[in-house]
Amino acid sequence: MEAIAYIRKSNTPDESSHSIEDQREWAWTTAKRRGFTLREDDIYEEVVSGWQQYRARPQREALVTAIRSGSVRVLMVRVLDRLGRNQAEVSAIVEECRRKRMLIVTEAVDHDTTTAESVLLTSTLSALAQAEASRTSERLRATAAALRQRGGWNGIAPYGWEKAPRGEDGVIRLRLHPEQTKLVRRMVDEVLGGAGIAQVVESLSHDGCITAAGKPWSYKSVVRVLRHPILAGYQSLAARDEQGRQRPDARELVLDTTGQPLKAHSAVVTPEEYRALQILVAPKRLTSRRQSARGLPLAGLVYCEGCGRRMISSRRAGAYICDSKQRGIPCTGRAIRAASLLMFLETFTGAVLQSEEALEAQRAQFEAIHSEQTRENLEALRASIAQADEEIEVLSAMVADRTTPLEAYPGLMARLSAARADRDLAQNQQADLLPRGLPLQVDPLTYEEFQALPDETRQTMVRRIVERVEILPDPGHGGAQKGYFGSSGINLARVRFRAWGDDEGTWRQTEGFALTQDGGLFTCEQCDPIRSFAYRNNRDHHARYAHPRVVECELCGEMIPLPGMPSHKRKHARDALEQK
Repeated sequence: MEAIAYIRKSNTPDESSHSIEDQREWAWTTAKRRGFTLREDDIYEEVVSGWQQYRARPQREALVTAIRSGSVRVLMVRVLDRLGRNQAEVSAIVEECRRKRMLIVTEAVDHDTTTAESVLLTSTLSALAQAEASRTSERLRATAAALRQRGGWNGIAPYGWEKAPRGEDGVIRLRLHPEQTKLVRRMVDEVLGGAGIAQVVESLSHDGCITAAGKPWSYKSVVRVLRHPILAGYQSLAARDEQGRQRPDARELVLDTTGQPLKAHSAVVTPEEYRALQILVAPKRLTSRRQSARGLPLAGLVYCEGCGRRMISSRRAGAYICDSKQRGIPCTGRAIRAASLLMFLETFTGAVLQSEEALEAQRAQFEAIHSEQTRENLEALRASIAQADEEIEVLSAMVADRTTPLEAYPGLMARLSAARADRDLAQNQQADLLPRGLPLQVDPLTYEEFQALPDETRQTMVRRIVERVEILPDPGHGGAQKGYFGSSGINLARVRFRAWGDDEGTWRQTEGFALTQDGGLFTCEQCDPIRSFAYRNNRDHHARYAHPRVVECELCGEMIPLPGMPSHKRKHARDALEQK
């Protein structure tokens, strides 16, 4: 009988008898004694311990693949818990064996996966193995915690330190590395001197410095060194997330009986320098601002009519996209080209700015903004913003100054954050005093003058005129029309919008097709104006339908466009059948 074997190492002290060599010897002896056909390639040797459940085990995956192939009849494993310390993993392999009607051979007993008794016994043993693995993990964590409280270290030494010989109390502690410590101190001095992390990385790369693994220094590796509590000699543990997995870039301080950080190793920096470093290399919170987001020009104004949600702007795709399906929300909306939509709305805005109604609204807006009370409020806010900017500049210079005492850094950073918050509040109040309305123009603009304005100015005017744009679901196949497939444009039947001065429930909608005049590599010279297409087959498709060649029908002599000839001949065939 063809057989395969699975052997796995054990890191648990009380399972030292289950070594790789012992399991391999048992597999060969048992196969020879019972007449199983076992080859060297059929022994899957895993060197990853089963209690490390978040690590990949490639040999186990290969074992499952071999079982699913159906070419073997026997699975040999010395002890059932070698298949895994998780009941779900063991049960999954047993289920695969049951489907292939395989025999599981262990040192104690054979498990016939086709009988209910063996399946029950297998599930019970795997559950016991999982419970034992949990108890073992708890013992190991308790041992590690007790060791750290005594000042010991049971992992890889961080960069800049090395393990000292075991002391009289049996504990291994860390001591400074004679060469690496100099580089760590250099990083600390450069950061405390006002250099950024990127500048430190560039300096290390310029001098050819490498990490303990022989790799060039990176932003992440430098930050990991500067954030480590061992800089000040503090004892720490690797932080864990909600799933219990280690977070390599975060550490948790070990506290002594008085609640203070436990200092157990040689330090490179003073506690004051360490606190200043943590402020300077703390992770920056990302802030989302419309000015810096660099989205498409109409971002925030375009909505999907199907689900009512705001469409996201994709600069890479050059389109506004409804992502409701990705979020599990049923919607029939589709993307729409950004350039064509903007061109259509710019045309509408240019026409609105020439109307008498728009000029009257501009005069009223001038009066509202230039009233005495509004002018006084705006002047006060401008003075507050200027004062906050000056304070921010002074505080930033003090933070970057090398002569600033280290103990002053926390207070300076707090004052700097408060000044920035005051400035943002004043800027928001200033924006509220400037009502959203028409762009202010002294003289009416002609359409040609409007098109000659810079792109940013035209886009700002569009955002002031158009209040909301809704994209309707496609009426057909992607909203395309005959002859327009693949062209850089949009079907205007899909667009409705509400502009300045319209009532809440009033929508403007038109028909036709809005095309952009550039952006495509392939053009149609027969169109007026010339249309562009992204791909050659799109241009050829357009030519077949928009400028078809007219041919004569050989049955009736009628002149028919070539794309419509097949359907015309089918009409002749139907007429012939009806006559019969």
